[in-house]
Formats: sequence, structure tokens, C-alpha cells
Amino acid sequence: MRVPARLGKAGVQVLVVAVVLTGILLRLLFLDADPDYYAWIGYITDEGRWVAHAREMALFGHLTNTDWLVHLLVAPLFQAGSYLVFLLLGVSLWSSRLLTALSGSAILVLFWLGLRRVLAPSAMLVALVLLAFEVDLVMLSRVAVPEMPAMLLQLAVYVLLVTGRPSRGRLFAAGLLLLAMVAMKATTLLMVAIFSVIVLVQPGDEPVRRGRALLSFWAGFLTPLLPLLAVLGLGWIPRPAAWANIGILGTFIGLNTLYSIAAFPFDTEFGPVFNVWALGLCLVGVAWLAQRGEPVELPARRLYLTAGIWYGLYVPLMVVSLYFPDRYRVHILVPMAVGLAAGLTVASRVGSWKIAQVVGGRDAAGVLALLSLSLPTAALWAPTLAGVSARAGLDPTHLSLKLLCVVVALAITSWVVRRYARSRDSLVRWLIVFPIAGVLLWLIGRRVGVLDTGFWPAPPAAALPWWVVGPWVGALAAYLLVRTGRGWERSRWLALVPAAALCYGGLVVVRVAPSYLHPRYTMKETSAALGISLAGARDAIASSRSEGLFNGNALAYRSTLGRTWPPRKPDVIVIAFRFDDPEQVLQREYELIATYRLFISPDYEDEHSSTLDTIHHREFVKVYARRAG
Repeated sequence: MRVPARLGKAGVQVLVVAVVLTGILLRLLFLDADPDYYAWIGYITDEGRWVAHAREMALFGHLTNTDWLVHLLVAPLFQAGSYLVFLLLGVSLWSSRLLTALSGSAILVLFWLGLRRVLAPSAMLVALVLLAFEVDLVMLSRVAVPEMPAMLLQLAVYVLLVTGRPSRGRLFAAGLLLLAMVAMKATTLLMVAIFSVIVLVQPGDEPVRRGRALLSFWAGFLTPLLPLLAVLGLGWIPRPAAWANIGILGTFIGLNTLYSIAAFPFDTEFGPVFNVWALGLCLVGVAWLAQRGEPVELPARRLYLTAGIWYGLYVPLMVVSLYFPDRYRVHILVPMAVGLAAGLTVASRVGSWKIAQVVGGRDAAGVLALLSLSLPTAALWAPTLAGVSARAGLDPTHLSLKLLCVVVALAITSWVVRRYARSRDSLVRWLIVFPIAGVLLWLIGRRVGVLDTGFWPAPPAAALPWWVVGPWVGALAAYLLVRTGRGWERSRWLALVPAAALCYGGLVVVRVAPSYLHPRYTMKETSAALGISLAGARDAIASSRSEGLFNGNALAYRSTLGRTWPPRKPDVIVIAFRFDDPEQVLQREYELIATYRLFISPDYEDEHSSTLDTIHHREFVKVYARRAG
């Protein structure tokens, strides 16, 4: 019996290496091709703005956009890293994205090397599949924005804090990395509070030692700030312009409405991804509650609890903040992956009969376990209730109806589980298998075009809605699997978890496979064409939300602040997206000299975009030159 166990473990390790290498390949292959991102086309603008000052220093030796310093102030370390890349490799679309691609790849390697001694191999495989193949993580690794470098530093801080012996040197180094994270992207500043909480409450240390650990951690974070403040005091950064741009940052700070907070799981592009990952956290949470009172290795327990603190504090932050786009929300996937892997490490030792016992309890742990086990099933059945309500004349697109359907489905499922789980062990297994089978069926149905892309009823449906057949087919598939596996050993059941993760990863990769089989280079070609046609421009070219198109040439440009004219009319202006010109200056004083068409992901739809060609999946970029005289 020992030899197969070793072979099985070795086979999992081979799969882990293959997943990491494939994830790296997805991030680096055809790096200068057009992104195929279903949720965002702002990279046409932001790729240029996040590296604008690094590009100017590499090309001209001085800053050109001195009035617009927001991206330099928010991400000085990202600009510095991009500057070094430009010095070594030159300015191009490929080199502008290299730092993010390497950072996205390094997340996979660091996760594997930093946590492999704590996590079970199969749990590590599941987490790495999710991190390596999730579309948001792949695509944000292929555009020149600082999200991936910031996430890499977050993971590095976390690994230093929760693995190994918490020595003063280790905590001081974690503080240094924390400062680097903030310098990489200042919007991660609130992570300072989250990591401080982790230092204070993680299990295994005495309260006095935790306090000293926090002091060492903060010492590493604060000590380098003194020379930085001295530099600012000497005026190395233009202070009036800096303060004016800092004032702009205040416009992004505010609280979200209650409606937007409640609508996050239902009406956002990132909602489905978050819901699927949260489904897994619910299921492993039940296993953790079932093993309470039994000894658990401290490293695994520390990982699970600290990851829960991380995403437990980050979720309220991302739903309450007024300005928190999906690329900010993607940061939560790293702690969710840690929580899933740590939970699966312990769940492998928990039998279904233990789960049946805990969900039948009347204490707080029993109620929490009952809700965690019932919620994934209720979430998959709720659209069916909404579809039936639509037949009765109710509007299934209303948020209040969706919330009501989830509550009703949760109440019904919880009642069934509380009444029958203890006497029927197979019911617990079905409740674990059904959500996983349902999600995979939904993704398969979407990829082959059998099911409508929407999860909730929303007329008109392009294909068969999920709520009509999806839950029923998923329930039948789960029943057949549970019935077939009555005589299976626990190891065979556990093998289904990484198999399901690999299937999920494969289905997610299918979403972007066309961009690798037939890569498009419209951004690269447009950038090169601009560099040739506008090479003779006497003055700096004005760019209206088209800054990313200058990363592939050496043209000098100035960003327009907003979607309207700069104070001084330019000789040439390059416009992407909407441009406000109520006085028709373009029509009276300028002539259109070129039009370029940029590829946009077929999955991207934005009802607010007035310039997007949704039929041909193109965004237009127009170049205007001022008429003589």
C-alpha cells in the first residue's frame, strides 16, 4: 500500500509543476498581442498612463507630463521598475508589459515554494490551478498595470509573516516588503492594517510576543520613510504639482450605496468568479468546523485562520468603497486560494459522518456549519425560483427578487439538511458534490453554447437559461456520482477534488484560447503606424485616453485631463473612446487624418460605451490634425 501512495504523491507533484509552467507560459506567450479581457478595455488608456513617466525618462531624459503626476505618485516603484526595463530592453509594448507578466508568474512560483511544506500536495494543486488559469489573473498579468506586482508583494509579506519562525529579522523584512507594496501601488495602503491584524492575532504566539512582533513589523515599514520624507522636503518632486494631483485622489474616496453593496454578487463582472471561489470556501469551512476539538497541525491552522482574516477584512473594504473596480477586487483571489488550500489540507481527514453530526448541532458552530453547507446548493437553485416567479409576472432582474430567492432557497435547504443529514450520510455527500457538479455543468454549457451566458433569468435569452434545466441536471449527476461511489474509499473521493479543479481550469482557459491560437496585434500595429505618420509633428501630440498606443513608439505626447480639450489647442490629437466637444471644434478647426480599429474581446459588453462596435468587437481610435491657418 505504501508504493502507490508514493507514486500518487509524485504524480501530483508532476501535475503541480506542469500547472505552474503552463501558467507562466500563458502570461508570457504573445505578450505584445492584444489583451482578450472580458471585463475591461481601459488598458488602451491605462497601460500608457501607468508607465508614462518611466517611458519619458527612458526616451527623453525628463518628464513631459508634469501636470499629470497621479500615476507617478500612486505607483513610484512600478514606474521605477518599468524605467529599468525600458533602459535595458527599449520602449515597446512587450517591454512595458514584461514587469507585470513576470510578477504574475512569480506569484505562482512563490505560492508553491513558500507554502509547499504546509499544504497537502493535492490542496496545493487545487490552489495553483485556480491561480494559474483564472482569466482575471492571466489577463492582468498581460497588461502594463501595477496590480500583479502589488499582489506579488502582498503574497511575499504574507509568506514571511505566517511561515517559519517569527524572528525579528523576518518581521523587519516583512515590513520592508510592506513598504515596497505601498510604493508599488498606494491603493494597497489599507493592507497595512490587515497585515497588522494578522501579526497580532495569528495562533501560536503569546500576547507579549505578538506585541513585540508588531513593533518589529512596523519598524521595517516606517524606517525607510525617513529618508523618503527628507527627499520630498528637499523638493526633488515638484511640490505644487504633486499636491494638486494628491487633491485629485480625494475624488475617488467615498462610500458605496447600499444597493451597490448588495448587488456585488449579482451584477458585477467579477461577481461570478468571486462566487465560485467563495463556494469552495463554504465547503471547506464546513470540514474545518467538523474537526473542531481535534488536533490540527499549527502551520495549517495558522494558514487557514490568517487567510480568513485577510479575505474577511478585504471583502467589506471592496464592497463598501465607492471606487473599487474589478482589477482591485482581483487581489482577494490570493488569500482565497490560501484559504482553500489550507482548508482542503484538513478536510482530507474529515469524514462525511462528522459533517452530518456538526450540521445537526444547535450551538453557534452547528448553525454556521449548516449555513455554509446549505448556501452553495441554495445559490444554484435560487435562479429557478426567480424563473418561476417570472412566470407569475414578477421581474426577475430586480435585485430584491434575487435576494429573496436566495433567502428562500437557503431556508428550504437548511431545513432539509437539519432534518435528514444525521440519518442519511449520503445527503451530506450530495450537498458537497452538487455545487461542484453544478458549476462545471454551467461552465460547460456556456462554452458549448447550450446554456445562456447569464446565470439569472434575464430576457431575451440567447440560449437555454440555466434555471430551466441546470439545477435538475446537476442534481441528477450528483445523485448518480454519490450512488456509484458508495463503496469508494476516502482517497478516491478526495481525488475528485483536484480533478474538478483541473476541469474548471481547463474550462476557464477555453475562454481565452482563441487569443493564443490566433493572436491579434492591432494595438502594436496602431502604435507603429502612429510612430511613422506622426514622426514629423513639431509639438507634443495630445492624447485623449489613448496613452497605451504610445508604448510602441518614441513619440512625445501630453495627456488631456479628462475627455475634453487641453488649455492650449494641440496641432495633433489622438482620441480613443468618448470625447466631449460641445462647441464642435474638431469639425471646425481639425480634419480627420487617420482611423484605427482596435480588437476588443468578444465577451466584453458595455452598454455605456458609445464608441464600441459591438458587432465587429472593435474600438475606434481617431487622429485629428489642425488645419493650416
